[in-house]
Amino acid sequence: AVVSTQSTGRLELWPQQPQPHSGILSKQWEWNELMERKESVRQMLLHFMKYGIAFIHGVPQEKGLGDIVNKDLACGPLWDTIFGVSSEVKAVAKASNEAYSNDYLEAHIDLPYYTQPPSVFFFYCKHNTAQGGESFWVDTFSILERLRVSHPEYFNALTRTKVTFHAFSPGLDKVFITGTYPSVELNDTGSIYRYRDLFFARDNYRFVEEVPVEERALWWEAYLYLREQVDNEVHQLEQKLQSGTFVLIDNWRIMHGRKAFVPNSGERVIEVAYGDWNHLQSRVLYQE
Repeated sequence: AVVSTQSTGRLELWPQQPQPHSGILSKQWEWNELMERKESVRQMLLHFMKYGIAFIHGVPQEKGLGDIVNKDLACGPLWDTIFGVSSEVKAVAKASNEAYSNDYLEAHIDLPYYTQPPSVFFFYCKHNTAQGGESFWVDTFSILERLRVSHPEYFNALTRTKVTFHAFSPGLDKVFITGTYPSVELNDTGSIYRYRDLFFARDNYRFVEEVPVEERALWWEAYLYLREQVDNEVHQLEQKLQSGTFVLIDNWRIMHGRKAFVPNSGERVIEVAYGDWNHLQSRVLYQE
């Protein structure tokens, strides 16, 4: 186990080949159970803090994401971002980015251009009758810790070299957010603190001016090797989400993606929002 920089205890890295019935998914929660027993909510959040992900099934479809987080689970408030307090993700014509298409969506971390990206990602599958579109997740901390051992020069390059991310697209009115950060951030003890990566928000050619060409080349070599590991299905946890499934994701650690789905084969509506780790931690620590 690795000491978490955020949680109340210790996080557990995923195995190199996550299995559907491994500890990550050994416990999934039913909505009615959580509403009947307050201690179940606390246990669900502790599971989330340990593995970076938790699944809740059977959420009534009339529920809005804000009520789920703020009232029912009592671990809000939600963060307001350039996409609003919450937003719907569904396929549209002439999508401004891949998230709003039916195409394959590579594993990524949301909002890496923020100085502090939101640490919690709430993912609510309201309706899903489309063919395909399986969701998948990757534990970047697990892959990076193996990289630290097998290729220390790659690991160090990812922690040292700063790259630029930006938010600018036709779907974002009058928005141009940009920030330059290392892909891997460490705390003062050397533990991995946060990972940033969003393929369509990363500026592929812009580095801090004083970064030597040799260091840029090493960063690309390291990054491409890391992406090979991330994109390898062996390292991914996959599940097709059913209507009424709610997922909590550690947005500093767990990358998420989606396989392509068949256009016009059914409805696929996801409501998403963001929160702060400290509010979930408060929900765990506070005993009524």
